[in-house]
Amino acid sequence: MLFRRAIRSFSRKEEIFSLVFFVLLLFSGYHIFFGGNAALSPDEFSDMPTSGGAYSEGLIGRVMRLNPLYTEFNAVDRDISRLVFSGLSQYDPVTGEIVEDLATHSLSSDKKTYTFTVKDNVFWHDGEPVTAEDVYFTYHDIIQSENFKNFILRSNFDGVDIKIIDKKTITFTLSEVNSFFFSNTTIGLLPKHILGGMNPADLDAIEFNQMPIGSGPYKMDGPVKNFNKEESQVNLMAFDGYYGEKPRISNVRFFTFPDEKALYKARNSLNGLSRITVKEEIEELSRSGRYQLFPYTLPQYTAFFLNMESPIAKEYLVRLALAKSLDRTALVKELSYKKQIDTALLELSLQNSLFRVSRENAMGALYASGWRYREDDVEKKGWRVSASGKVLELRLVAQSFSENTARKAETEAVIAFAKKAWEGVGVKITVEMYDQEIFEKKVKKSDYDILLSGQALGYNMDTYSYWHSSQVSGNGLNVSNYKNPVADNLIEAIRNIFDPEVKRAKLEKLAETIASDIPALFLYSPVYYFSVDSRIKGVSIGWLAFPSDRLTHLVKWYIKER
Repeated sequence: MLFRRAIRSFSRKEEIFSLVFFVLLLFSGYHIFFGGNAALSPDEFSDMPTSGGAYSEGLIGRVMRLNPLYTEFNAVDRDISRLVFSGLSQYDPVTGEIVEDLATHSLSSDKKTYTFTVKDNVFWHDGEPVTAEDVYFTYHDIIQSENFKNFILRSNFDGVDIKIIDKKTITFTLSEVNSFFFSNTTIGLLPKHILGGMNPADLDAIEFNQMPIGSGPYKMDGPVKNFNKEESQVNLMAFDGYYGEKPRISNVRFFTFPDEKALYKARNSLNGLSRITVKEEIEELSRSGRYQLFPYTLPQYTAFFLNMESPIAKEYLVRLALAKSLDRTALVKELSYKKQIDTALLELSLQNSLFRVSRENAMGALYASGWRYREDDVEKKGWRVSASGKVLELRLVAQSFSENTARKAETEAVIAFAKKAWEGVGVKITVEMYDQEIFEKKVKKSDYDILLSGQALGYNMDTYSYWHSSQVSGNGLNVSNYKNPVADNLIEAIRNIFDPEVKRAKLEKLAETIASDIPALFLYSPVYYFSVDSRIKGVSIGWLAFPSDRLTHLVKWYIKER
């Protein structure tokens, strides 16, 4: 109103002059904002981070329990829980290191006591503050309870003394130095004011797991929606009270599919596809121009684990023959997107000559061990036998997977390749495949000669659970039942070392020790592709330890509408 009155008071000449001046002022402002070396062009301005919008992603599998203490059993649960929950620390895929999250921390001079202090303004999604009581409840009352069903997670905190110092401070005191311990504190916290007093044995089957309350950057926008046994939907919304960098994307929606084929079929209605492994699909996505493709490997591997308590597989020369007759390089070439490995210690890039294929050496090893062809088997096309006439037969156990899945095709291809190679030197292979439940029982009882399986090292690359003699099958994850005091001493020593160079030297000795004993035939690490709509900006996944790590910096992503 005031501006209008002022214009009316101008003479005709003054009005013309004012109009010219106003146009020049607008042009000058445009040049300052969009022009010059330090300014943004109009196109660049449109790429500036914005807030709002929704991101949708497809996952393969089922939503089981959105609970951070059970996510290691289900990749879908881990992906979603990564955004809903937060922990004392977190893995940063950009640096490849464990960093502080909702708490600051310090380590005592003797390297045994970790002190954590919850940061200011850290809240649960229902508005209650996160305190040391919640930390104590999660780690002491639940994880350390003898009734807690996740024995793998519980074993990580055996002998750890946990104490509350004040409302925000808590300590973890170890009985022995463990340089890998900090990574154990990445576990998402649970709210005591909601779950306090419950029996830890019941934690895996409570309603909370379908609509949890966490302290992460996103909160549940309603409970899990299950359409059938294989498809479900989870809706998340940005949490305004989040203590860290606020998410730019307002809503995140996850849709689950039974297999990669079904996921790929729905690609046009999704912004992201979590894990793509089929060569033809990757190539088609690349040609479309609509998607950004991010390849990544994980610190996990597939191997043939040789049961060193098996009557036959415990014979060193038999294991040597299995190693020498299996052309792992040729095997990996037959599979899509796999990286060949020679060791369980994935920090190292080793090429062990022990595993170089030689059919002649394999034949010689079996002959020297007393496993020979029958005298009437001139063409050597039958099975080798012992002096008493016992056939050289090994049971190969593997998990079965659903029809028409990439995992099923991969497993069958690996088994067929190995069976042909080993039977080619006179070793009879009997293949047994079971569903997940029975397979896990077979593993726990060590009911196999050869086990085709995978192992994931996670954030800390600690080999204790997989190769220390105290962790033999039934007690832990040492499925080869491998026992070597030299390896045990090295594994224990590595836990006490914080210096990267000194640790690497010990790791190399450990790798050589394990390789020389041949408790397993290491095959490959998988290569996956994360596919994201090109409208989603700010995506950078870094070095992933788990597929869920791709979502660590989702708070920085934003949507550029076409």
